[in-house]
Amino acid sequence: MTSYPRTPPASYDPTPTWDVSPIAPFQSGAFQDIGHPDGTWSPWFGHGRVDAQAAVARAIALARGATQAVVGSSSPERPIPDNDPAGIRDTIQIGASGRVQDVRVSVNVAHSWIGDLRVLLVSPSGASAILHDRGGADADNINRTFAVADTPTLAAFRATDPNGAWTLEIRDLAAADVGILKSWSLQLAVDKTLALTDTVSVPIPDNTPAGVTRSVAVTAPTPIADVAVTVDITHTWIGDLRIELLPPGGSSPIVLHDRSGGDADNIIRSYRASEIPGLASLRGQDAKGQWQLRVADLEGGDTGKLNRWSLDITS
Repeated sequence: MTSYPRTPPASYDPTPTWDVSPIAPFQSGAFQDIGHPDGTWSPWFGHGRVDAQAAVARAIALARGATQAVVGSSSPERPIPDNDPAGIRDTIQIGASGRVQDVRVSVNVAHSWIGDLRVLLVSPSGASAILHDRGGADADNINRTFAVADTPTLAAFRATDPNGAWTLEIRDLAAADVGILKSWSLQLAVDKTLALTDTVSVPIPDNTPAGVTRSVAVTAPTPIADVAVTVDITHTWIGDLRIELLPPGGSSPIVLHDRSGGDADNIIRSYRASEIPGLASLRGQDAKGQWQLRVADLEGGDTGKLNRWSLDITS
């Protein structure tokens, strides 16, 4: 909380309107290895940096329709047991890969006192969101669509995997009035770019051809339209390094970086099909299975570590 004088005027900026702390370690914005599992860190920018190329590629993918509308519905006409905390459950199976961007749930319940009811949506991962929690007192029926704008709890499903059973739970928690779950439907906007990230930080053994290997898994059949690999590696001589991606199915390794860069520090970048022919050759194949990243240090003296890496697959 101790104040400090503003940065003094300089010849290149005689009237600065900004202020940079002169107190270490905040006097410099350089990214540095602080041993944090999230990777390199900057006192000015934190762990995050915007990848402009990735942002443009994402915008192009959206313009080409990389977001898929997925709809499921059920009309069970099931009675809701009166004053029973166990309630009823009804499921809709969703078969889609990617990440949920938006959720809308339409519910049609006939009931003579909706203040008795609690309604929840449960995702395939087990995460839940309350849609209706004993509101409405003696009003009749719930026949409406719940969206993130009016039901913020639905935002918990964003960026999750849509594949699997989505369950609607309805519980009548007071006596006397009864009702029926007539129908319900689920509308998902699914980003067809499947993002898998490995955040475990591991040292890269020095001068060891076997290197270090980390893996992520695609669990559902996913036809590949595009693929990108992002790495965050701390190393004091990147000319020592070879980075390879090993797709599932025993395909030949795809070399992403092969001992270039000389004595430069660190590799923090994305490799895309537009620049790596080996990645482009994966288009049309099934992404299901184990994907491996192998990083090898092929020269003695300098050392480093793989902070994190991620795989983005557009289906």
